[in-house]
Amino acid sequence: MDKIEDKFGDIKGLTSPLEDSFHKNKTKGDFTHYGDQMMALLNHLVESDGFDVDEFKSAWLDFMKDYEGYKDHATKDSIQLYSSISDIGGSDSDELGGPARMAPLVYKLCKLDHGFEDAVVLQTKMTHTGGDVLDMARALAKILDKVLGGKKPSEAMEEVAQEMGGVIANYIEQGIEHNIVDPREMIPVFGQNCSGKSAFPSVMYFINRYEDDFEEALIENVAVGGDSAARGIVIGMILGAYHGEKTIPKDWLKDMKAYDEILALWTDRIYEANRPRLGVKGVGFCVLENNLTTFYRIDAHCRHISDRLGYRIRRRYFES
Repeated sequence: MDKIEDKFGDIKGLTSPLEDSFHKNKTKGDFTHYGDQMMALLNHLVESDGFDVDEFKSAWLDFMKDYEGYKDHATKDSIQLYSSISDIGGSDSDELGGPARMAPLVYKLCKLDHGFEDAVVLQTKMTHTGGDVLDMARALAKILDKVLGGKKPSEAMEEVAQEMGGVIANYIEQGIEHNIVDPREMIPVFGQNCSGKSAFPSVMYFINRYEDDFEEALIENVAVGGDSAARGIVIGMILGAYHGEKTIPKDWLKDMKAYDEILALWTDRIYEANRPRLGVKGVGFCVLENNLTTFYRIDAHCRHISDRLGYRIRRRYFES
């Protein structure tokens, strides 16, 4: 944390990573390896009727062949495993980065297909299988689904804790119970590392503490260091679903290098892929990282407005 404050000062926008970071070949506005893999999933879904994990595994392996960004242990171990097995089941990593990749599945499946939760779990299992990571993936899918249905994030978290019980309930309760403690004190207690055992309760803490302040949640997440990228993906996804696009600072979007590419995907290819099947004129998806954290924008344009999905994700349907 001291190094972040010393090198970056009061963080308010996107920056280039330090030269000695895992992302030294990246510059301001690039994605981390998490964002790059999310883009791979988004591109795959654009070309697909739904989500088939075996097809995504093949697309992901092709993508990783020439990938020049950082490859974490989960990625390298999964690639090695798939050289000798065909079944879905990646590394034994329990890191939050696996479930966090889920966001592109929202536009394809959430509220439109009851397979959303299972798809989130399967895309996680493709590279991460250790510890409680698959239960964490399901919990995040449930929380997001409830927020899209109109629940406050804190309410959604409490409901999922009751529904799932066990270790997931314990992680959620930890985040809620300690939300009055300053993040610079609390996150080192949870742990700043990539493991879901540290990152999942940390995410629950940030979402609960900063439920009404999207921007501050993401800035404070970056400031405490560690694997703030994976944490930021989940924080941004859920608070973005709650508050809507208007809460994302325009400079954050403007500085994101892939912004135009993502807009082109949703205005052209996603529109054509989804309109005949779903009656949706367009669904947009946007990922933003400052090399440390990620944000989302999902939007649509049509003649009839439905605020039920809100963000909130706004899906607007044609008359039948």
